[in-house]
Amino acid sequence: MLVKTKYSPQPDMVKWKYEYVADSVEGRKARKMDTIDAAVVTVSDIPFDADEKSMDRMARVVASAYGAALQDIASGTAAQTSCTTALDATVSWRCADDVTRSVTVSTLVDALDAAKDAMASNWL
Repeated sequence: MLVKTKYSPQPDMVKWKYEYVADSVEGRKARKMDTIDAAVVTVSDIPFDADEKSMDRMARVVASAYGAALQDIASGTAAQTSCTTALDATVSWRCADDVTRSVTVSTLVDALDAAKDAMASNWL
């Protein structure tokens, strides 16, 4: 793992150098981030990227479905019906194997939960 560090060979000069970090705190954090960035979880035999950017995207889809369910409930639809409709909605998703699939919001909720657990196990 290469880490950019600042050093000053003379008091009025600032230069940057790259050094290999094996056991420092920064090196351990960088290795954890590399592991998280490459993480993949499988839900219903579908591989999902489990990095932070993918988790953010999943969370936005889930939040949107939640908002749609709340709007249905506010308009008089039964809560259970609204939630079931929202969770059964499908979205196109580019999976970890670079195949675009139609997945349900419920599957994304499960993938997000699995990705959260994978991230927690890497950070602890």
